[in-house]
Amino acid sequence: MKIKISMFLVLLLTVSLLMNSGLSLAQENNNLELINGIENYYNQEYKKAINNFSSFLDNDIKENEKYIDALYYQTLSYIKNKEMSKAFKNVKKLNDIGYEFGVIHWEIGKVYLNKDGSFDSSMFNEAKKELEKASMLGIDSPNFHSDLASAYQGLNLYEKAIKEYKISIKNGKNMKNHLNLANLYKKNNSTDKAIEHYKKYLEYNKNNISVYSNLGEIYVNINEYEKAIDILNRGIEKNENHFSIQFQLGRVYYLEENYSKAKKKFNRVIELDSDNYSSFYYLGKIANINKNIDKSKYYFEQALKFNPNYADAYIELGDIYLNSDNVYKAISQYSSAVESNPEYPKAHFHLAKAFIKRGMKEAAISELKETLHLSDTHKEAEELLEKLLEE
Repeated sequence: MKIKISMFLVLLLTVSLLMNSGLSLAQENNNLELINGIENYYNQEYKKAINNFSSFLDNDIKENEKYIDALYYQTLSYIKNKEMSKAFKNVKKLNDIGYEFGVIHWEIGKVYLNKDGSFDSSMFNEAKKELEKASMLGIDSPNFHSDLASAYQGLNLYEKAIKEYKISIKNGKNMKNHLNLANLYKKNNSTDKAIEHYKKYLEYNKNNISVYSNLGEIYVNINEYEKAIDILNRGIEKNENHFSIQFQLGRVYYLEENYSKAKKKFNRVIELDSDNYSSFYYLGKIANINKNIDKSKYYFEQALKFNPNYADAYIELGDIYLNSDNVYKAISQYSSAVESNPEYPKAHFHLAKAFIKRGMKEAAISELKETLHLSDTHKEAEELLEKLLEE
């Protein structure tokens, strides 16, 4: 493997060659093309650099340091300019004469990661292949490990991604990797580690609203509502118009049965996001709890207006009608819930209960069996089915 010398050494070598009185004018001009190409590359003028290196290489110089330098930098210029087919041709030329450079494979990997959004999507398999090749060739820096972690994360290889992010954090100061790690731990339900890394990231950047939102969600999931309220309110201090944070606060207050505060937050969400069906749904539940049935129906209907496939809203409406002995309308709502989400056991179970109230035993048994097919731990459905089969 050829280890790349620094730009300074390359330039120093080339300048010393130019100073050699034995060089012809043609050789001096050719060497200037190499110098100008390297300078243009580092100035991010990649098209100019490509032209410089092409002029240098047209002189048919083979297998010396300057030839390798020209091919190396031209390849990097092609990559930066997204001329990948030409870059790969150069990679083959280098390989044919026994040279491989980890930096080139790293740069190709970064293109496949689509970090600058040049393409419609990332190509994580290709990125993984190139970055692992770069690692094998000795590339070992915090930013490199972060890129390799991104490739693994894109392929759902979470344990490998976590390992690479940890290496990147240990050897560098890229605090964003604490956020990447926290998101992975959250996805893996490693709650304590997720909280740890979200907090570390907040020490670096207190203005990232998604962190407050994610921490709030974690605290709600582990029933630590006061911590959830605290962190979400800190998020509101950063951006009071962030409807997602406002919604999460409303949900926490609802779970705490502080319905007046929850109602206020859900109404605020609707002010910020008028078609937020989830907020209408919770407002419907609160109205139902407060025995305001007409308003409850209105809110559930609004939720369905903005999301016609919202099975839980159909179920809530079905419950209202069933409790008022309007079985036909209840069956209609529960049937809509099943149609909108056939794999939702709750919808089949509620439809079964309506069938029982209507005296439709066989239809109820069928729905209870479907409930247990979708959720074999549904104890209430199991008990109700046994009771019907015994009659």
